[in-house]
Amino acid sequence: VSYGAGVIKLFFEEAERQKQLEKQKSWWEKVKEFLFGSISSQLPIEPGQENAPAQPAQETNPKPEPSQTKIPSEPAQSSLKAIAPENPENPAETISNPQPPEGGGIQEKISKPEIPSEITEKKFKPFAPPQSTPESPVILAAAKNTENEEEPEESVSTSTPPSQPKISIYLSDYSITSRQFTVNWHSSSTDVLTFDVERKISSGNWQNWLASTTATSTLFEVPQDKTVYYFRARPTNNVGLSGDWQEVEAPIYFYPVVINEIAWAGTGTSTKARNDEWMELYNKSDYPVNLSGWLIVEGKDSTTTVVALQGQIDAHDYYLIERTDDKTISDIIADLAKSFGGSGLSNSGESLRLVDKQNQIIDIVDCSGGWLAGSAAPDYRSMERVNPYLAFDVLGNWQSNSSSTRNGSNIDGQPINGTPRAQNSAFNLEFFYLYPAEDTTATSTKLKWTPSYINNFKEYKIVRSFDAGFNAASTTIVAATTTTNFFDESLESETTYYYKLSACDLSDYCVSSNIASTTTSEFPFSWAEPQIISEFSTSTTVYMPDIILVSDGTPAIIWGSSTSTETRYVKFSKKSSDDTWSESINISQDLGGYEMQVLGKDNRLEVLHSAWGNKEGGGIYFDVFSVRSENGVWQPPQNISQEGTNNSWAAGTIDSAMTTHIVWQGLSQSSSSPFYSKAIFYRAVDSSGLFLGMPEEIPGSINGFSPNIIVDSQNKLYVFWSGCTPPYCDEIFYSINNLDGSGWSEGQMIFDGKFESTISGRPQILLDENNQFLLAWQQRSYEIAVTKFDGLASTTEKTIFSKANKQASTPSLIVNNFKKPYVFWSHGSDTGGGIYFSWQKQNGQWQEIKTALEKSQPIMWARAVIDLNNIAHLVWGNDHLEIYYTYGKIE
Repeated sequence: VSYGAGVIKLFFEEAERQKQLEKQKSWWEKVKEFLFGSISSQLPIEPGQENAPAQPAQETNPKPEPSQTKIPSEPAQSSLKAIAPENPENPAETISNPQPPEGGGIQEKISKPEIPSEITEKKFKPFAPPQSTPESPVILAAAKNTENEEEPEESVSTSTPPSQPKISIYLSDYSITSRQFTVNWHSSSTDVLTFDVERKISSGNWQNWLASTTATSTLFEVPQDKTVYYFRARPTNNVGLSGDWQEVEAPIYFYPVVINEIAWAGTGTSTKARNDEWMELYNKSDYPVNLSGWLIVEGKDSTTTVVALQGQIDAHDYYLIERTDDKTISDIIADLAKSFGGSGLSNSGESLRLVDKQNQIIDIVDCSGGWLAGSAAPDYRSMERVNPYLAFDVLGNWQSNSSSTRNGSNIDGQPINGTPRAQNSAFNLEFFYLYPAEDTTATSTKLKWTPSYINNFKEYKIVRSFDAGFNAASTTIVAATTTTNFFDESLESETTYYYKLSACDLSDYCVSSNIASTTTSEFPFSWAEPQIISEFSTSTTVYMPDIILVSDGTPAIIWGSSTSTETRYVKFSKKSSDDTWSESINISQDLGGYEMQVLGKDNRLEVLHSAWGNKEGGGIYFDVFSVRSENGVWQPPQNISQEGTNNSWAAGTIDSAMTTHIVWQGLSQSSSSPFYSKAIFYRAVDSSGLFLGMPEEIPGSINGFSPNIIVDSQNKLYVFWSGCTPPYCDEIFYSINNLDGSGWSEGQMIFDGKFESTISGRPQILLDENNQFLLAWQQRSYEIAVTKFDGLASTTEKTIFSKANKQASTPSLIVNNFKKPYVFWSHGSDTGGGIYFSWQKQNGQWQEIKTALEKSQPIMWARAVIDLNNIAHLVWGNDHLEIYYTYGKIE
């Protein structure tokens, strides 16, 4: 716009100048111009004839041939065009902006001054601006020849395309070991306004780095090792035209070169050979490395230069350094032969460091306490690196030359026990290293290892064992991973573990690492201060509590209670979120509860308990009752047993169909013995609370007492009970019901305690993840016994838990969140008691007894559950007839 305005200004300035010239003419010049000027202006005038008399006018000026048409030359980068007038009747000159902005040029149309009518048919020359116009020339369009009514001339372009801006990109302060360097870009084009710069990692996608920047360099901080970084840049000029991308690559390998072999003792027995030390470097990267400015230094403070390096080491190639001269190895040309600083390499060991020109440590061989391999007289073997791709601190990665693979001769012509400028005899890419375990706690440890360079690598298998020999019975694969670290948090306290790794390829060919071991510490058990759930009262007796986790994971407790007036209850209380307990409610009034068990599944709770009453004509009878709660609403109790037959010790389980299966001890209907008249009975209640048949006596259960029942993963029922074979009452029996209509199997004995302490109390049952049973019970010797049963007929040797001078009561057998079985029990005496526990470890052994709490009063009836957070909840009673509760984190 400003340019067009300038042209208009010039036009009017020229018009004003012509007016001034007109005023200055004499009267004769004006007459002459009127009569002859318009014609003579069209005639050629010879030099020196400007004032000659006028000649007769010629008719017209013929149109020149195209070859005679002169197109004005124009500077590069212009975009001028000659454009014909739009209106032939009113010819106009078109002025074009020589450098149009984005979106096209701006054109101004300026009408010529009016011409007298008598000469309008004469053709005028195009008007040319004076020399005082702007630097970029303005080309005006020629007017139309109206005399011959010719078609407008086709516009002739007088412009050339703008040239594309150029750019170069390069790096400074860069080497393959750089942690940072500068990326630079430069354009030789003078019209460049901005640059776009992008980067990418290896074969990834280009990412914007700097957009429309005017900067010409930036610092790049290298984020990771063993990566190729790419950078590219392009310029954009002042008309919005962008140049081509130009790119540069920057391979990064922080530790590309290693000290691969050291002949620290020389090469032979002669004086010269003993001093002929040599070292070999190896480039493990895919790129040549410039060693100029690199050093090998000795001492942990790197105070003495052994040798200054020079030249280049090619990719996957060797670099041989010989001490003093190139005769150390007489038949192999050295890459560098120099005197070694510090009086050479000491036979007692050195700490060597390879540093680059930025003084960054590239490799370390720390043998300050003695060389890790190699030998002096008589063999003079070199110290060889086994796997050059492993870190400098890997134990076992240095070995002596094998003497079976060697090359080169010493100055005396004798074979060298080494492999200068060749692959080491100890070379083994399959070798990798498991570091010692770190940060071991009671239940966890951290492992890390060097990478394996096995071909077609697939994964690492982490193998753990309780045995240093990794026998099959104590060994397991705990994980598979492709990383080089693992956090094992499935450990047990006070246990020694052994680890090794298997690096496996795609065909499952595996190589093993070294072995590392660690021992866990003691678990920091901590128990909350006990809370009183039911306090002592002179008019109230409480007894035999049980505990369960309801559907939301909250613990709930039941217990029996009776008064001096023989009013009997079963009480229920639930723990609140504020760590307090709800006020107890009566769920089975006038049916005093004892020998109780609480069951739960989904939103159902079911309490089984015994109750007593007075027989007609005298005496007491016992019955078994069930009290059910659905979604928090307690139903009236139901009598499960046959009334008046001395039924007690009820136990139950709920299957996947929500059917409750109940067993108890009652009077046998088939026994003829007046003394051994007990038997085990069974009855089921469906999900709606309806009885499924009448009570039935389990075959072979004569003389049985204190039963328990469990359902396995295949929906089979197992009943276990204590039994008597006169004169002994020291056996455990079991029976199976497949729930297929075939009924109960004949009872079989699975444990015989004839010559041991006899059995007392209900056996506790737990089904482990292998569908095997754990059984725990109280022996008459007041000890706790535990054994394993395979579900067929065999048991393992039992484990006994006892405390000196204390009497054990019925145990509680439960499993934690990691399927680890725990057994809790109480031991008491006249002077006090406590709750104790143990658990079965992964190696099958039971842990030494741990203490949950100890009090100066007897403790009895201890029961326990474990929630999903591995919190154990305990409830118990004491001889003061109070109910207590506590909880604590377990492993």
